[in-house]
Parts: sequence; C-alpha cells; structure tokens
Amino acid sequence: MARGLNVVLQAGLNVLRQMRDVLMPRGCAGCDQPDQVLCPCCFERFHHYETFDSAGFEWAIGCTCAAYSGPVRRSILEWKDHDDREVTREFCAIVADLVERISPMLADQAEARLLLVPAPSSKQSLRRRGRVHLWPLAQAAAARLQDYGYQAYAQQVLSMRSVSGKAVQLRGAAARARRVSGHIQVTPGKDVAGQAIILIDDIVTTGSTARQCAAVLREAGAKPLTVLALARAGERSQGDLSSVCD
Repeated sequence: MARGLNVVLQAGLNVLRQMRDVLMPRGCAGCDQPDQVLCPCCFERFHHYETFDSAGFEWAIGCTCAAYSGPVRRSILEWKDHDDREVTREFCAIVADLVERISPMLADQAEARLLLVPAPSSKQSLRRRGRVHLWPLAQAAAARLQDYGYQAYAQQVLSMRSVSGKAVQLRGAAARARRVSGHIQVTPGKDVAGQAIILIDDIVTTGSTARQCAAVLREAGAKPLTVLALARAGERSQGDLSSVCD
C-alpha cells in the first residue's frame, strides 16, 4: 500500500515539475542565471581541488572540488534537498573530473578491483528524495576510471539505520559523530572483503560520516582508500590537490 502511494506521489511530482518548467523556465542552480542548469561560472567554482585530513583511509586524505559556500552551497542544496535533478549531469561531470585528477595516485591499484561507493543516507532522507542522489556520481566516477583502464565499478554497499537531523545542521564534531555512530553498516549480503574502495560524498564537514564509513569497511575486510566530495564545509583544507598528484 505504502509503495503504491509513493509511486503515485512521485508521478504527481513529475507532472508538477514538467508544468513548472513550462510556466517558469529554470535558472542556474547556483546563481539563477536564466536558461542555465549550472552556468559556466558556477561550474568552474567546482574545479578548485583541495585535500583534507581523512583519518581511517589508506591515503589519510580526502579530496574535494570546492568550498561549501555561496553558489556552490546553493547549487548542492537545490540538487540534494530541492529535487533539482537536472544538475545531476553537471555534478557527474565534476566528480568524473576529480577522479581523473587523482588517477595518478591509483597507480598501485592498476590490477585491483576498485569500488566507487556512495556514502549512505538515512531512510528518512531516501524517502524524502525518492532517490539515492549520490549513485549517479559514483557511476560517473567509475566510468571515468574505466576509461583509464582501471577495473572500477560503482556499488551501493553501505546503508544507514535511522538517524535524526542533518549533519550540516549540527554544531561540532562530537555531535556529528554521535549522529552516525553505530548507524552505518555494510549492507547485509554485500561482500567487500579485499576490495579497494573510494567513497563518494556530497558535503564533508568534520568528516565524521566518512570516518564511520571507513571503519565499517575495514571491519568487513575492505581497503578504503579515500573519500571524494563535491564540497567541504567548515575548517580550511590541508592543501592543493596538485601538490599531492604531481
């Protein structure tokens, strides 16, 4: 019954979106420039690659495309929480560009099987969005690595039990860590033992979610290499990505 209702509601939302697009032509998700999904200027804002400390991962760093502020913040929220699905294509290209930048760091994984894994969302968030919003990004990253000859595959192997609140709305690392502590798991039936894994996320704040993901992956016998994110909020970055990759 509930599943049927969700299908009907989703169909209704699709009709409303189509009517909206006809009556009110869209603007850029980041700056509202007319007739743009993500204008060239806002798209370029996602190409300021930096690294940050990421304990628990093999590389001990994560990589991000931009600082979580201004048009970057707005465009991510429009996509993530306001159902602007058209931006997905642009974000897929952005994450694919980032994974291409880090590909030299994967030289020792040339013969390994790489899994590109989306960070998990709570069940409440999944119901609200009606989609696994990070899944297309993980697929795009895997496809780009395949272009470079890597055995890369996108897989959804992590899930989250019920949690409350959004990570970016909580103050302090301790509060964010408590939010996800014990709630992230390798989805039953998924075997990740021996797999090298790159975690794909949207926003990294304190890194609590990423560390929890790394911990459960290690417990399951996997080798989490790093986390890639569209944007990083909060503290300043560790440094420019080019200094690590060159």
